[in-house]
Amino acid sequence: MEETGDVSGFVHQRYLEENNDEVPKTPTSQVVEDTFLVYGSIFAILFLIFLIVRPRYPRAYNVRNTVPELNCELAKDTLGSLRWIYRVFFIPEDEMLQNCGLDTVIYLRFMRYGFLVALMGILNSIYLMPIYGTSPTDPTASLDIDGLDKISLGNVPENDNRVYATVIAAYIFFGYAMFLLLKEFNWFTKYRHEFLSRAQPDNYTVFVDGIPPEYRTDESLLAYFHEVYPDDVSEARVALNLSKLEGHVAKRAKIVTKLEHAINVLNATGQRPTHIANKSSRCGKSEEVDSIETYTEQLREYNEQISRMITVVEESANGPTGNQVASSSNIAPENRSVESVSVNSNIEDGDKKMPATSEGGEEKKGTIASLSNVPLNISTGITEGLTAVTHATKTLIGSEEGTPKGAAFVTFASLRARASALQMLHHEKPFAMTIREAPLPKDIFWPNVGLPHTKQQLSWLAGFSLTTVLCIFWAVVVTFIASLASVETLKQEIPFLRRWIESVPFLQDLFAQLAPLLLVIANGPILSFLLMKFSAMEGWISVGKLNISLFTKLCIFNVSVASSSFF
Repeated sequence: MEETGDVSGFVHQRYLEENNDEVPKTPTSQVVEDTFLVYGSIFAILFLIFLIVRPRYPRAYNVRNTVPELNCELAKDTLGSLRWIYRVFFIPEDEMLQNCGLDTVIYLRFMRYGFLVALMGILNSIYLMPIYGTSPTDPTASLDIDGLDKISLGNVPENDNRVYATVIAAYIFFGYAMFLLLKEFNWFTKYRHEFLSRAQPDNYTVFVDGIPPEYRTDESLLAYFHEVYPDDVSEARVALNLSKLEGHVAKRAKIVTKLEHAINVLNATGQRPTHIANKSSRCGKSEEVDSIETYTEQLREYNEQISRMITVVEESANGPTGNQVASSSNIAPENRSVESVSVNSNIEDGDKKMPATSEGGEEKKGTIASLSNVPLNISTGITEGLTAVTHATKTLIGSEEGTPKGAAFVTFASLRARASALQMLHHEKPFAMTIREAPLPKDIFWPNVGLPHTKQQLSWLAGFSLTTVLCIFWAVVVTFIASLASVETLKQEIPFLRRWIESVPFLQDLFAQLAPLLLVIANGPILSFLLMKFSAMEGWISVGKLNISLFTKLCIFNVSVASSSFF
């Protein structure tokens, strides 16, 4: 009772101090009324504009129904100009999950969670406001109390029993929030398991890092996993160094963009666009050329170059064995071997498999055999053949182009085999043949695929160090930018600006107007750009994990900057 009385007394005293100030205060009800008037009007105008432009620009507001690659059944019904306002609340959750994905449903459920928690706060106010409003009036208060202030906690005098109502309301509020959170965890567990058992690439594929040189071919890596998981491995692909090929593809993409723009100009104006080409080697002068013809010819040349490079790279990757899968007889045993690991488990009937069939047309099934004396080197013949083809590749398209990296993606036919591979130790050397979950193909961050372990660790340390240093000194940058709004502070911090500001008076207003804009730019694009670079140095191979790392750093920065403002 004593603690609650202290809190009530503090709030009441603070209220009296504020209202006894000599400067007249705007009544609370007037502040609330003005807030609703300003922001309510803005919301109404923007909402009306949205209702008008939504049917006119379907590509912007209904992407899933206008872009063929993203089409889904749920997006075909536009729900009319006004019916969507209430119809969207009656879309079945399973249909939303199937068409929009688990992340969308989780986001919507999070929004509903916040709505229900806020609704409980409103329900609590039904009995709290009358309790606060019936509090006895403080005789020392000489000013009229606003109507909204009368029904707030600030109107409750010190050591009044009405504070117990606030305590009860707090327990009801947080208890209801925890109850809803428990229900969300139960829902998430069910649908997360269902999502992870779907027949999609990332649920059946693993990322293998730190692959020893003897396993850096598709055939040898596939043979190793076939020995461990007979008939449960679908594919193994080793990543290759393709920097030159990627450069050509990037240049080709720019040419495609220019060609599409030129064709659109022709369709819109009826005139063939032209541009100034590079200087001619004969006459040394620039010349005006037809854009469509020039870009079409450049696109044809890039297509031919890329096709040739892909052919050479594929021949290098396949080696003399072609597309044949290496069997255990192709691999020469060595004295060292992996310790015998008894997995010894038949695949249960309930274990889901990827839709793959054997030669006889039946669904692939198998067991995870015991692992004993698995060979660790490929045969001498394969090694020599691969070396010869790789040398030819280096001669044709670059010194490192087409050479295998120490990373690969292995796809299994069953969830059981994939889960087992993630938990097993696959090599006797530390950090060799480490296995992690693989992201979706579109979510792979290729620059970090195949980095050596030492480089990964050094990059992570550098990224962490740079983030820490930036976090410490960023508050200084933000404080300086904020000081631009106060010209007097700016004069004290930077004395030589005093003469400029006094000689050019409009600089005072200029700094005051630029400070908020510079603050937004510094804490927005610039900070995000720097932190994204630091996050990329941490070795993430998934764009999603990269964005999570960026978001975490931004949260830490906001907390650190906010904390520094108190000192």
